[in-house]
Amino acid sequence: MMNEDTYQPEDPQSEETPPKLTFPDLLKWVFVDFAGFSRRYLTSAPPPLMYMAVWLIGMDAMAGGIELAYISGQQYLVDNWFYAWLRIMGGGAAMGFFRYWLVGSIFHIVVVAAGGHGLARTSRYILLYALVPASVCNLSVKILQMLLYGNKYFTGQTNAVVEGFFGMVMIAAYVFTIVLCYRGMRTLQQTDKRRSILVLVGLTFGMLVLTTIAMGL
Repeated sequence: MMNEDTYQPEDPQSEETPPKLTFPDLLKWVFVDFAGFSRRYLTSAPPPLMYMAVWLIGMDAMAGGIELAYISGQQYLVDNWFYAWLRIMGGGAAMGFFRYWLVGSIFHIVVVAAGGHGLARTSRYILLYALVPASVCNLSVKILQMLLYGNKYFTGQTNAVVEGFFGMVMIAAYVFTIVLCYRGMRTLQQTDKRRSILVLVGLTFGMLVLTTIAMGL
């Protein structure tokens, strides 16, 4: 079995074109074998279902923005689910490309700091697909909240126990994103193991600090 720590990417021109994936196949690859997925699909452009993945991470960010406004002490930006989903889905593409290009470029700096090499495009691909599971999880939670509470959700009429459970699920999903980033950068960009852990922990801490500051503004 190929070890991800010793894998050396081959010339993409010498490999057969990977088969196309359906979205369920993509989720299975990403959840079960992200290292194998990275080796097979993230060494050539464009990777499978890229624009769908971009839209998903953009919708995730839009949904998170609605919640961030509420947590920071303001009112919800919307007062019903129709406008919430209109905002989430309508702004998802633009926000997704913003996350793909800007946050992906920042992630490439992290990769270089961890001793990695390769194209910035590869780093953006790794982050893009590493974010897919958490994005699907977040949007699924939104659907469940809509079904459970209806528009009362936007007036704070929720169940604390249920919301606490949803919060733990989301934390676990984003921890899983960090794990996938680690697997991807170690597999494709041969980053140093210890430095990879340190820079990812540092990046996570920095994002938490920035989020806390944003909540206080």
